[in-house]
Amino acid sequence: MRGDRPGVEVITPDLSIREVAGAIPAMAKLVVRLVRDDRVPLSRKLLLAAAAAYLLSPVDFLPDVLPVLGHLDELALVMLVFEKLVLQTDDEVLFDLWEGDPSVLAKMLRIARSSPRDLRMAVMRGLRKAERTSSQP
Repeated sequence: MRGDRPGVEVITPDLSIREVAGAIPAMAKLVVRLVRDDRVPLSRKLLLAAAAAYLLSPVDFLPDVLPVLGHLDELALVMLVFEKLVLQTDDEVLFDLWEGDPSVLAKMLRIARSSPRDLRMAVMRGLRKAERTSSQP
């Protein structure tokens, strides 16, 4: 999708890919700050630690050598952690810890909250289908 400005790719009419790409360092810092913040429950922090261990582990539920399917398990895990760590954290905490443009964070949260469960469920259905397909002789 293109915006009104020539050559500017947009995700929605008010959020460009350039804005999202520019917010990646702030998002990484936000995750680190969320882990260090006492207002975030320990269970969410442990989920992030478990996800990081899985992502760094050479053992995979779906081997990465499978085209496209090999990365679905990682995608589902990242989406779950993002939902639990970021989307279920109070906005006050998120904005307190955010060092980027607050309007960009607000736009990204609005988009992410619009259907994160639907997207995660679609990925999980894909994983189950891939598992059934790979287990058939």
